[in-house]
Amino acid sequence: LTRQLRQAAVGRGSADFSGVRSVAIIGGGVAGLQTANLLRKSGYGVTIFEKSGDVGGVWRENYAGFGLQVPRELYQFPGFPWPKDKTWEKFPKGEQVQEYILRYAEAFDLKPLCKFNTSVVQLSPNASARGWAVEYLEDGAAAATTEPFDFVVVATGMYSTTPHFPVARGASDFAGKVIHSSSFTDAQQAAGKRVVVVGGGKSAVDCSVAAAKQGVSSTLLTRAAHWPVPRYLLNLVPFQWGTYSRFGHSTLQAHHKEPALIGIGTDVWRMVSRSTGRRRQALGATILHIHRHVR
Repeated sequence: LTRQLRQAAVGRGSADFSGVRSVAIIGGGVAGLQTANLLRKSGYGVTIFEKSGDVGGVWRENYAGFGLQVPRELYQFPGFPWPKDKTWEKFPKGEQVQEYILRYAEAFDLKPLCKFNTSVVQLSPNASARGWAVEYLEDGAAAATTEPFDFVVVATGMYSTTPHFPVARGASDFAGKVIHSSSFTDAQQAAGKRVVVVGGGKSAVDCSVAAAKQGVSSTLLTRAAHWPVPRYLLNLVPFQWGTYSRFGHSTLQAHHKEPALIGIGTDVWRMVSRSTGRRRQALGATILHIHRHVR
């Protein structure tokens, strides 16, 4: 982005961005902090608008038991490896990831750039000049404030909006409590309860495991079985060596198919797809294991 701004190459058409001096960044999570750090190093004035009271975004708070599903070395800021002054988990939980993010913000003095507890309520193109009018509201303020910026970066992420909470038929007849995963912030909420988790993604599996450790039982319901990748292939090889490699990718069916460089891609996929039944059996065993009280 900094290179594009310097070269006035952001966006389409012949717009000239060479006059950009001030940049507003909406969101103080991983993306917003990295963007702010790089832009400030390149000489731009940066302001981060963050609606919560601290940086971190999705890592600041989330459902019980959330954490990385990849080794920590695959999830770190460029030029800022995990500090060696303490022992980190190989697959850190959310609290450790948040601590790492705070370390990054402190190391590059990014917090002074932030307007915390501040929500951006409207962006309007400047009528008489280039750039944007950013209207924001600070917690406790009687009225919103408007401030001009030459450029705006939206770094709100995927999980900053109101959670999607579909209501199933007959939900009004259910005598128990129904919550979204974002509200399952303490595993003790499942204590003494029989829990059903609907979904098949990472948050669903994490919540199922957390509920199984505290509740009477935990059952995971998913529409379609899929292949969960173990952390160690054959209990020996770190999974990233297989899945994050050209060979690993050659065994996966892509949504957008590119011409094969060699003639084995389709054959390899067909060979792997024959094991679909075995993969579903493995997933079934995983769900059964969760159901039997993971402890």
